[in-house]
Amino acid sequence: IPVELYKMIWPFIPFPYSLIFRKQGDVQLFFSNHVPPGTKGKVISIIHDLSVRAFPETMSLRTKLLLKLTMKKTIARSDKIITVSEFTKSELIKYYTVTPSKIVVMHNGLDASRFHNAIGKSIITQTKKDLNLPNDYILYFGTLEPRKNITRLIQGYFIAKQADGGIPKLVIAGKKGWLYDEIFTLVEKLKISEDVIFPGYIDSKIVPPLYAGAKFFIFPSLYEGFGMPPLEAMACGTPVAVAKAASLAEVVGDAALLFDPFNTEEIADVITTMSKNDDLLEDLRKKGIEQSAKFTWSRAGKVLQDTIREMVGS
Repeated sequence: IPVELYKMIWPFIPFPYSLIFRKQGDVQLFFSNHVPPGTKGKVISIIHDLSVRAFPETMSLRTKLLLKLTMKKTIARSDKIITVSEFTKSELIKYYTVTPSKIVVMHNGLDASRFHNAIGKSIITQTKKDLNLPNDYILYFGTLEPRKNITRLIQGYFIAKQADGGIPKLVIAGKKGWLYDEIFTLVEKLKISEDVIFPGYIDSKIVPPLYAGAKFFIFPSLYEGFGMPPLEAMACGTPVAVAKAASLAEVVGDAALLFDPFNTEEIADVITTMSKNDDLLEDLRKKGIEQSAKFTWSRAGKVLQDTIREMVGS
């Protein structure tokens, strides 16, 4: 049975996982919220976020249905649950009353060979040229969908731009998710099409120089289980501002400016402040590099390794 087909049918038809994967290990590890029926042995599941409970209106009907059908069963079947942040751990306890001792926090890590603060100027310049970007720009990078709160970012940018024409252009990069039309409609309605640039999907090879070339990075998302883009941007030496929401403060520590993601005036103030204060940007740049260095895959791997060893008694 093709894997994609199996993933579609098992929430509705409990075809046993053990009949497909007959060779069983001591521990079965599932990476994305779902433990199939008929899984034998001890189970670890990784749960990244609980947006299905916290912000169901920002998800497609298909995704909501799938998670509602499987989440409780996954939690019940898991011997250990790994979350990618303390925030997601607290959400799991809040919505499903999971015993805290069953949950292990394992922060995500960074690929330091890709995301670092020594990206060559020539690569940055070429990336700007290839994407037709100005020398100075404010960057958002992520999926274009309601949960990312991009419409309020645009409104905040509009307020800042109206007050000060010297604010750099805003680059909103990333693939289209769902219900993204409102984003483009708002830019046209506010008549700022020349100031807001949509380069679309960004090839992974040029994501680091895209970060490194920005004056600063802003991430207004309403809900993140972890939030990789701000961490990647900090590692590339780019000053960062993030929403005071969900796990983002946990990830950035004191190395970024925080703002109320529901307050467009506050978003405008942050944009203006970071656009005009080079000393602040340099301070955030240094702090961001230090903060991002705390998140490594070797550290994450050690947490996972220790969890498995505890489960198999070695």
